[in-house]
Amino acid sequence: MKPMLQLSKERKIILLVGSILLAAGILYRFSSSLTQFGSGEEIAVKQKAISKYQHSLHEKKELAQSLFELEKQIKRAEAVLIKRETVSLAMVDVQNRLQKIAGRAGVEIRTMRILKPQKTDDNNYQTVPVQCSFKGSMRQLKEIMYQIEDSSVLLRISDLRLKSINQDGATDLVQATVKVEGYMPVPPSLEEK
Repeated sequence: MKPMLQLSKERKIILLVGSILLAAGILYRFSSSLTQFGSGEEIAVKQKAISKYQHSLHEKKELAQSLFELEKQIKRAEAVLIKRETVSLAMVDVQNRLQKIAGRAGVEIRTMRILKPQKTDDNNYQTVPVQCSFKGSMRQLKEIMYQIEDSSVLLRISDLRLKSINQDGATDLVQATVKVEGYMPVPPSLEEK
């Protein structure tokens, strides 16, 4: 039999101190991991943060759906705007529409003036104003106003001046000056200016 290895008292102390230091090092190394799982306060804070992120994600989905709905509404609303490449072409379009409307009502337009276009408050759209004057009966004026209102594009009467004409005993004749505005998106070349 082999004799058992006998350790001296000094070696036993060194071995004990080394074991204690090794255990302390291991505890120090893994103590931060252990406290992460054990602290109730930290868990509550992290759950609250996760809840906040989930709420934000849910809110983002709702906002995306709202944006989609608003874009659809804008497309529907813009369907009645004048779709021309330039303001000049849009003005010609409004003039032609007014000529057709007056012709259907049996009225001849005496003068037609193009007015200066104005951007709307949000600068995304602009008015295309045209002023025309004609002579006709109140019934013809009513028909013209109805057809302007019923037009396939958005037209608005922004100014109307009437002057009664007593001609050949007819009392319902009027001289009308009408300012009609069409609307169009601001052409890209004008948006940059």
